[in-house]
Formats: sequence, C-alpha cells, structure tokens
Amino acid sequence: FQNLIASMGDALKIRVSSHRERPVAAILTLSHNESMVYKYGASDVSAMNLGGMHALLWKAIQESREAGLRRFDFGRSDADDHGLIQFKDRWGAVKSELTYLRHPLRGAARSSSSLVARVARQLARRAPQPLLHLAGRALYGHWAALVLSMGAMVTDAI
Repeated sequence: FQNLIASMGDALKIRVSSHRERPVAAILTLSHNESMVYKYGASDVSAMNLGGMHALLWKAIQESREAGLRRFDFGRSDADDHGLIQFKDRWGAVKSELTYLRHPLRGAARSSSSLVARVARQLARRAPQPLLHLAGRALYGHWAALVLSMGAMVTDAI
C-alpha cells in the first residue's frame, strides 16, 4: 500500500469508520479521470450491524459528487462472489464484463519467443471467441489489469 499511496498522492483516500474508538470498517478509494474507484474495503464481522461500510461508501459517493466526478465505480468482483455482487447490486451498480490483457514490462525475460509462447499466440488467434471468453474467466485471478479506472460495477447515479 505504501507504493500505491506514494504514486497516487491526493487521488487516494482511506476512510475509516469507528465505534467506541474501535475501527469497524475501512475503504480505500482512488480518483481517476471522471471516476472515484472503490478499490479495497474491509469490515469487522462482529460490527456489521453498525453499518460502517455503508456509511463509508455513502460518504465516498457524496465526496465524489462534490468533487465533480461523474462516476462512482464499485470495482471488480469475481463472478462467483455472489455476496459481494449482491451488495454492489443493492447500491444500484451496473455490471460490465472486463477483458484483461497482459504485456511484459520492458527488460522482462523474453519468454515470448519460446515455442510454448508462439504456439499459444497461434491458438489464441484461431480460437473461437466463446473459448477465449472461457479461458479469460478461468485465468482472471492470475492476470494483471492494465487500466485503473475500468471497474466491473459502476453507478452513474451520484
């Protein structure tokens, strides 16, 4: 998180909700272009009835509106994380499908010229779209996102 804080500066904000001087929920948001992105959140299960997470999200939505941002992005969700998806749905979030691409950093090992990499590229070029979609879902947790502001759950109602 230190690198994220150092690189994002004022665009990053951590909000903490407390009850009787004890933290019960926290969120980290990032502002980028016309969006505020809910990137990370955590809450104390024993204090869920206090609504700390809801209060923090509502405050973040209000602050994004006051800052003139057009979108509050609830961020990515694994397709099988039904509880998180339901939580975001209740806020009026709109689902969108994401496609991730990975590009090696400059100076990284040049494995792209290996036989396996060449065969994989040829298969990907010739594979039907539904198969590529399934492969993307299977590999979702292992691929890096290139674009910060692309979220899976977005609401424009701020």
